[in-house]
Amino acid sequence: MRRAGWVRWARWARWAGRGVGIAGVVVVAALLWPRSLGGATTLVVVRGDSMLPGASDGDLVVAREAAVYAPGDVVVFRVATGRAGRDAHVMHRVLSIGRDGTVVTKGDNRITADGLPTTIGDLVGTRRITVPAGGRVLWLLSRWWVLGAIGGAIVTVHLLGRDAGPRRRRAPEARSNVRA
Repeated sequence: MRRAGWVRWARWARWAGRGVGIAGVVVVAALLWPRSLGGATTLVVVRGDSMLPGASDGDLVVAREAAVYAPGDVVVFRVATGRAGRDAHVMHRVLSIGRDGTVVTKGDNRITADGLPTTIGDLVGTRRITVPAGGRVLWLLSRWWVLGAIGGAIVTVHLLGRDAGPRRRRAPEARSNVRA
């Protein structure tokens, strides 16, 4: 009788663990849903040294839209064609916000403010998370040969794992000593 209760509890715990895992994936997906698909998140790979020491070349920055922006916030903003690059995103700190909606920004590793004409409408979001070297990892994962190597390793481990070790056999059912 005790064994049946334990098996039931283990089965319930396994299903609960799966449910928590699925819920976690859904929450992470909702938080990281990209702006291009209607979400509020923008992923930016840092290029350059203007935000040292807070963000260095190759870091991945997760930026989310904010209801209000204030001086001191680290923001990601869109730059029009012809400035820092074609429709590029720049991450700098807000120095001031004018009454007309103009925003003055500056990189933490720079002496002077940016000369980029920026308005509140150009702001994409504030920095929420910085993942050191995350941009490099994303770059690697975007290469076909890396994905092929990972897939090949998974298939190999799966195939080799099938025949490794002895197989478990079911215990024979308990036989009754009562003869009919």
